[in-house]
Order: sequence, then C-alpha cells, then structure tokens
Amino acid sequence: MTSYRISAPKVHVMLFDGSEYDVQTTNAELNRWEDTAAKHKWPISPTDPGLPPATWYTFIAWAAMRREQLVGSDVTFDRFRFEVCKDVQAAADDDSTVDAEDRDPGVMLYGDPTRPARGAG
Repeated sequence: MTSYRISAPKVHVMLFDGSEYDVQTTNAELNRWEDTAAKHKWPISPTDPGLPPATWYTFIAWAAMRREQLVGSDVTFDRFRFEVCKDVQAAADDDSTVDAEDRDPGVMLYGDPTRPARGAG
C-alpha cells in the first residue's frame, strides 16, 4: 500500500521568545510559496534537491502564522527565519499521511503522477 503526504501539513513552530504554536497550513500558503519561489527563481517543489527542506517548511509556517495573525504583518520572511523562528517541524498530531486507497480523489498532492502538472493543457 502506497502512502502519500498531503501537501498542506500541520506544523509545529518554536520561536526564540519561547512560544510554540501548532499551525495548519493551507492551500493559500502553498500558492504563496509557488508565487514567491517563481519570483525569486527558487525551486518550486519542496522535494527538489536544490531546495533546502527547512526553507520550504519555514516559509509555509511563516505564511500560515501571518494568516493566523500569530506574527505581525511587518515580520518579513527573512526576519522570521533568522530572528524569530527557532525551529519548524511536522506537528505531533499531523495526520497528513494517507493510504492511496483511502485518500479523497479530489485532494491534490505534490508529485501525484496521476494528475497533470499545473499549466499542462
């Protein structure tokens, strides 16, 4: 049985001030990542070998925390990753691994070979 990662994980964020948050990322954060990555010519896929995994995780955590107003809108990504955020990891209760036979066919997955790539006819 094959398992897939749902593309919008729940993340556990630890800040340098000692506070910790579990934040559910959404499609909005994934789209913000894609737009920002394209603009800066970064690899878009979080599994691309040219992209440090911490960059993707930190970016979607930052974007979700801004959406949830857990950090101010004045906190830039660079400030967040270098001065505010101590660590980001999958949340302990993140159940975003699903078996292929049990998954909702309407859920878009990164790297799902059964679906056309974005912009493909």
